[in-house]
Amino acid sequence: MLPDTAKRNNGICMSCKRKGGKGKLGYILSIIVSFIFIAIGLWLFSNFQQVKDQGVRSSEWNSISGVVTKRFIRRSGGNAMSNLDSTTYYAIEYVYHVNGTKYTGDRICFGSNNDWASGNQQVDDDVTVYYDPKSPTSAVLECGYKKKEDEQIWFWFRTGFILIGIFGVLYNLNGMLRNSKKNKPSYDKIKNQK
Repeated sequence: MLPDTAKRNNGICMSCKRKGGKGKLGYILSIIVSFIFIAIGLWLFSNFQQVKDQGVRSSEWNSISGVVTKRFIRRSGGNAMSNLDSTTYYAIEYVYHVNGTKYTGDRICFGSNNDWASGNQQVDDDVTVYYDPKSPTSAVLECGYKKKEDEQIWFWFRTGFILIGIFGVLYNLNGMLRNSKKNKPSYDKIKNQK
């Protein structure tokens, strides 16, 4: 369906200078949006992989004694506007000292936190803290990486961004190529005009 301005101009859409459809600028903007989808998907994969790698490396970190300074309830996921369930779990904050410098941490493990901090740790309890010797601000109470229950869902969410982006790029490139061939005058037409 052509816009009203195109109907008044002998079927030529003035915004794209051809009969109906999307102009070159429209295809380029669609390709840019598709690349943004790909970039978001790759960023999500990269972020996930960094956490996983850091969890694996944490088994080689130094350990030191720390003290629980705060115990509180943390909620993750869901909100008042959605029907998604939120997860409520106990969280703790702890203090540890490395080379005379005081650091504060709240990461229990890399991956899922819910099962470890089940409310057993109280304020002033001693805990073993594993910290990165290269960056002592990175610390954890349990080494390694714990797989999350919803990790499979997040995998498909990240993959979906990338697949939508790839489809968008291919679809729009194909449309640009078809339209450029359609609008290109053929050799026979040029020969007949002479």
